[in-house]
Amino acid sequence: MYKNKKIFIAALIALYCSHANANADSIKDIQATCSDIGFKKETQSYDDCIVELILREKNKEQELVHKNTPPKALLEEEQKKIIDNIMFPPSETIDDRVKLEKDAEEGNTFAEYQLGYINYIGKNVPKNNEKAFFWIQKAAKNGLTEAEYYLGIMYFYGEGTQKDNKKSLYWIQRSAQKGYFEAQYYLGNMYYTGDGVPKNYNKAVLWLEKSVNSFDEFDKAPFVLSEIYLSDDYKHKNIHKALKWLHKAAELGNAEAQFKLGVMYDLGENITQDFSKAFEWYKKSATLIESEGTTYNIAKMYYFGRGVPKDPTIAATWYLKSAMLGNAMAQFNLSLMYHNGDGLIKNRVKAYAWMNLAAAQGFGNSKAARDDFEKELTQGEIIEAQKIASNWKKGSDLSISNDAVIAVEKTNTTLKKEDIKEEEYVY
Repeated sequence: MYKNKKIFIAALIALYCSHANANADSIKDIQATCSDIGFKKETQSYDDCIVELILREKNKEQELVHKNTPPKALLEEEQKKIIDNIMFPPSETIDDRVKLEKDAEEGNTFAEYQLGYINYIGKNVPKNNEKAFFWIQKAAKNGLTEAEYYLGIMYFYGEGTQKDNKKSLYWIQRSAQKGYFEAQYYLGNMYYTGDGVPKNYNKAVLWLEKSVNSFDEFDKAPFVLSEIYLSDDYKHKNIHKALKWLHKAAELGNAEAQFKLGVMYDLGENITQDFSKAFEWYKKSATLIESEGTTYNIAKMYYFGRGVPKDPTIAATWYLKSAMLGNAMAQFNLSLMYHNGDGLIKNRVKAYAWMNLAAAQGFGNSKAARDDFEKELTQGEIIEAQKIASNWKKGSDLSISNDAVIAVEKTNTTLKKEDIKEEEYVY
């Protein structure tokens, strides 16, 4: 939900401008409507306000009065449509773009921003940073908060113009001071990383917390806050606050926060060890992004039966995901499982192929293991294994669906000296 009134107003104005030939007077009228129907009424919830605004905007000829809050799913859908109209303005057809360009040429500030933005991201038009910069700069100089932010970003990366950290900071800070949550986040992150400005954790925390207060469903700001409060370099390091922000980011769907929270529960790092919670957060993270670290740690949970029933075959499917993404530890462990028939049907060729890939990255004792495996193969099998490794490098899907051990009895679950590493995790 939007907690900042300015964002509510900006969202509605964006919705109005995207469907009507708005001018300064009509925008003021919408702003007045925002105040008239709820922002001054302490007893009326923000949900009620935005629903009533939506209903009025959808049916201007009738004075609809919202009495009953619609289902939560409908409300969230309508809110998403509003924010999408800010970030992805509707310019789907040639006629739309012609009208948009005409409005921009006539000085419509939001049309200037829309035209710049669609050229910046290449939405339904070829990406053109120079044209994007031209129109976004016009909208920014006319005081549009979102345009000020993107102008700062373009100066920061030198997109459509020369890179200029001083101008970048000026425009991003200008947007942030007006309450734009993305600008506040970006400014806070700049102070955190020292990228474009001197590193300053206190200023970073100030702006990141402002971002959270402006839009409390934005997941990036709380994650960076958690990183700062965990840092030994921050004189106000606070584990309790770090965990609070990390949980918030994770619950908002930040995959990186979910993975980090999983690792902390897994290792009992600054938190009570809980394998079930670790597995839960790993799976949530993997649902969003199947990174090599997340898939690897899920494989380990299945292999050792931590927080989930022990199942080497399911573990192998997750090791494969991680190995395919280039994780040398996963390649090493998958190779051992093929070699020993642990959760997979024994396959010396695939064992050699995966150990060869791990060895190419210099992982552990993989080179020695590969040389041992090679002695077990014929020349033809070595060539076949090298072909498998080559196919992986080309991005081919090396499925293990036909290799799973379905019978309860495994051919061999006693590993040799190249035992699967229990203590190694990816961060």
